[in-house]
Amino acid sequence: MFEDNEEKEGRIQLYSRGNKTMSMIQPNEKIETVCRNCVFVAYEDMDDPQLQTGCQAGMIDIYRKQGATFKEYVDSYEKKFYGIVDRICPYWRTKEWAEKQPENEDLLLIARDEMTLRMEVVIYIPPSREVPFVDIGITVDSLARGKIKPTKLIFCDHHNIQPARFRKWITGRCAKMGWRAEHIRESDADFLRCLDLCMKRARERYVGVFTAGFYVPEDYISSLDVALHDRFERFIYLEPVDELNNGMTVQNVLHQFNRGNRESPLIEKLRQKTLEQS
Repeated sequence: MFEDNEEKEGRIQLYSRGNKTMSMIQPNEKIETVCRNCVFVAYEDMDDPQLQTGCQAGMIDIYRKQGATFKEYVDSYEKKFYGIVDRICPYWRTKEWAEKQPENEDLLLIARDEMTLRMEVVIYIPPSREVPFVDIGITVDSLARGKIKPTKLIFCDHHNIQPARFRKWITGRCAKMGWRAEHIRESDADFLRCLDLCMKRARERYVGVFTAGFYVPEDYISSLDVALHDRFERFIYLEPVDELNNGMTVQNVLHQFNRGNRESPLIEKLRQKTLEQS
């Protein structure tokens, strides 16, 4: 049965970079994407042209395969459409958004391009006898060759490189990637403490971590982009590939919400919460 969708307050509709519309989330409310007013919604039923039959982006089929919960609504104009519980559909776009796009361009391709994963990468520079500019350069250059580049590099300097010397060395090396350096002055800080300090001003949804000297595969970010935005897999944390924490990737909001690695490592907190919710 379709239920009345009028006068529904406090529901989050969507957030996307191309269509920044987010209502306030009330405590204990669930996220829900409502398909009404999306430019990609499909109303093609011959018997009932007001009945939503699918999605031009194929998201209805994808979410059904993932076992998502659907609600069915009807508005005051007798238009029948879906609500997708606990999902924020990345393709949700309004007619107003579509009208701002170039004529004769594929709107689905434009939306997909807007969804391209934006993430920051922390490059940890450990203490050593000599300033490891060669190692830093290996990691920076490998990220610069990536199919998708980080929006910003965050240099976590635990070596105590002189800021002026580092700035002189890094200038011109980041190949259109932004950068900032955090020079850690706490000599007794361990890696996780350094990471927390460096992530305080991170802004993107995901943050990756590598130690200077690690050669990052060129498909590191692009493979995550495909997983998130083509296969619509979901993850909150990727464990590192070695003992130097290379490849650790975390959702920034969860790092901040759980106070990073204070009291105990973030991964232990996430595992405990997973057990509590299972």
